Amino acid sequence: MEDCGLGRVQCAYVLVVGILAAPPYSPDGGGKADEAKEPKDEAKEKDQPLPSEVTSSPPFHLRDLTLEEVPSSLPEPQNEADRMAEQILKKGHIEPEEVESLLGLLPMEEASERKGGGTMFATGAFRRGGLVGIKKNLKDFPWVSFLGACILRESREEPSFTSWVILIDVRTLIHTDANNEVRSLNYVTPLSSFEKGGIWVETSGGGVARQHKGKTLWGRVLDMSRPSSFSAHGRHGTEAWSGRRIMLIGYTIRGWDELASDELQMLDDTLGSKYCHCTGGGTVARKRPAE
Repeated sequence: MEDCGLGRVQCAYVLVVGILAAPPYSPDGGGKADEAKEPKDEAKEKDQPLPSEVTSSPPFHLRDLTLEEVPSSLPEPQNEADRMAEQILKKGHIEPEEVESLLGLLPMEEASERKGGGTMFATGAFRRGGLVGIKKNLKDFPWVSFLGACILRESREEPSFTSWVILIDVRTLIHTDANNEVRSLNYVTPLSSFEKGGIWVETSGGGVARQHKGKTLWGRVLDMSRPSSFSAHGRHGTEAWSGRRIMLIGYTIRGWDELASDELQMLDDTLGSKYCHCTGGGTVARKRPAE
């Protein structure tokens, strides 16, 4: 032992005290034991995207989908849109031109400025602030609601959703879907042909950069010539396109299990979870325990 200037005995004492006072070894290199770690920075945590499960199906043609059998739970059609949806379902397939005709019979809404304009039609369950409920369109257009759910189910394997929306020429800015269930997916199916118009999705290791609120984000662009899915709580936005862009998107609202039992039953009957061979894990993601 080298002399530290205090004498050998004093040097040994200082060395032992120093070892005992040092923080315990942490295998993650943090310099502190796990129980002594500082609280996590929640702001930084929120700024990080949730793991994004991104999938793409093979290219498909809408007319090639085989639609499900019509369930007996649907009431008699009360309007032209539902009567047309009934005819489409009974013949078992849909033509692209029928999509345009059907949309012309529906009460379309103007999309918000955040969505970049365009029009939309939504059905199923909704969440607005702390309120959850059933959209009027689900009650007024049960056959149309079932038809949209059929298309979503037939274009991929076992999607899970409480609601769907058709967006016509809507370009959303980069955002997250805060009113959707955490860890849920958005299921996107094209209903028309157009050029470009993919969806940019933030992903780890992505090679496509986008600017958002002064930051550079990295992700990938999903090809909208085929059905795709991605995390609702990951950041995403619409790319520019040419042509008429019609998209069908299935999603799950946050707090869907707060719906009344009769509302959950209406979702089952109208969106058709009992008819997609995945009760308990299909259209309505999972049923809350019986009260």
